[in-house]
Amino acid sequence: MKNSFALGAAFLICVLAKANSYYVNDAALAGDVFTSAVGNNSNPGTAALPFATLTQVLTVAAANDTIFIDAGIYSDKNQNITQSNLVIIGAGSSKTNFNNNFASANTNYLLKILAPGVKVIGIMAIKYNNTTTGEGKVITVSGAAGVYLQD
Repeated sequence: MKNSFALGAAFLICVLAKANSYYVNDAALAGDVFTSAVGNNSNPGTAALPFATLTQVLTVAAANDTIFIDAGIYSDKNQNITQSNLVIIGAGSSKTNFNNNFASANTNYLLKILAPGVKVIGIMAIKYNNTTTGEGKVITVSGAAGVYLQD
């Protein structure tokens, strides 16, 4: 029994050790809580050198990773989440805003969650529709269990 417990604990440590944290920041530092520099998609995505967009960080994020999105206004759209247990944390829904500004088409959305265990916390998304009336999709969950959304 002790060997099974030790093996399980070692496996858990290996899994947790492989999880990465990435950071995103817009072109301003006002209200930031996670990062100390403006974002640039050529950066490595650290707190000191964050990415500028959710689009960029999703190209490198893997299952079990955490993405911190600092205060700011972002315009990302049509992002598919395929990494299971990915955690996306904003600086709060009053600080981290995704605004599509009614652009392009009614087919625009912010996130389509296709993997289980995804958590999205502390962001606000608005105007994912090309008109000022009607409804648009912001976050869609498709075939993914255990998805968690929190203000």
